[in-house]
Amino acid sequence: MGAAALAAVAQAMAGRRPEAEYLLATAAERAAHARESVLVIAARATVAAEVGDAAEAAGHVRVADQPALDGAHRAGLLVVAEARQGSCR
Repeated sequence: MGAAALAAVAQAMAGRRPEAEYLLATAAERAAHARESVLVIAARATVAAEVGDAAEAAGHVRVADQPALDGAHRAGLLVVAEARQGSCR
């Protein structure tokens, strides 16, 4: 995952979603090919899961380019989203 996408996840973990969203926008602008774009989508899903929005996280995972995001990575993101949703209830 690119540096900006990783930084976005770190910002979300620190409770700073606006900063995370800014970094994700930067990462999306810099994505040069499909693999980088799907990693930004994965980071968006992770950020959403981190702030407790499982529905948003799952939505990001579902729209991700399937060939670029392998099944194990996609499934892992869905599991994290569900776990975060359960811990926020």
